[in-house]
Amino acid sequence: MEKAILYCPREKLFVNHLLFEVPALPGYQPITNALEIQVDILEVQGEKATILLPNILARGEKNTALVDIKYLN
Repeated sequence: MEKAILYCPREKLFVNHLLFEVPALPGYQPITNALEIQVDILEVQGEKATILLPNILARGEKNTALVDIKYLN
């Protein structure tokens, strides 16, 4: 597996009267002040890459994602 840096936008969550900033998968939202998270690339398919999500981005059973390669370094 090849390693890469994924640039993620910060998502604001309000939980129990506290405001948290957590990384989110890049998508349609603009990325300003991005978090850099190291990921493993499983496969590249044209302009998209399948990546193995680290624990901070994984949601339940979902541990892979398909992202545009423009968000990877």
